Amino acid sequence: MEWVYAKPVQPKSLDPRKALAIDHGVNNWLTCVSNLGHSFIIDGRKVKSFNQWHNKELARLKTHKPQGFWLQKLDRITETGECGPQSCAQGH
Repeated sequence: MEWVYAKPVQPKSLDPRKALAIDHGVNNWLTCVSNLGHSFIIDGRKVKSFNQWHNKELARLKTHKPQGFWLQKLDRITETGECGPQSCAQGH
């Protein structure tokens, strides 16, 4: 999965006494803790679920097809992210 966006760069003054540690996982997508005692977790179950659906859909569409087989639907699934579990299942 990939998110891309353009944002103008604005210089920031950083305080080297403040830090944030980030642990990337699967069920807990991001677990974060600061040296100031703040912590939070970003749940990864929905991302994990979508990724599992994505892999199954790619496998289903490519089953019994020759090497290099491709469809526009595969483009939508892999490149644009326009196609989700409901819309691809319905053929949109």
